[in-house]
Amino acid sequence: MTRIKYMPNHWGMHEFNRDPSLRNVSVTVNVGQLEEMAAGADSIDPDELASTRLLGSGRVTTALSVTVERLGQGR
Repeated sequence: MTRIKYMPNHWGMHEFNRDPSLRNVSVTVNVGQLEEMAAGADSIDPDELASTRLLGSGRVTTALSVTVERLGQGR
């Protein structure tokens, strides 16, 4: 009975929030956006574009050399 009286929020659903320093946030780029980001260049470096993950939506009509840390997995 003392928990119900002195700790009313002890039981029940509470959110679990991770520390923001532990979260992995990826900046994503779609394949369809690569051509306009390249602006006539032959290669794309993720450090210049600040992107870390490449997703597969869209098409590219020119040959490009792309370096990224992670690729998006297909379904």
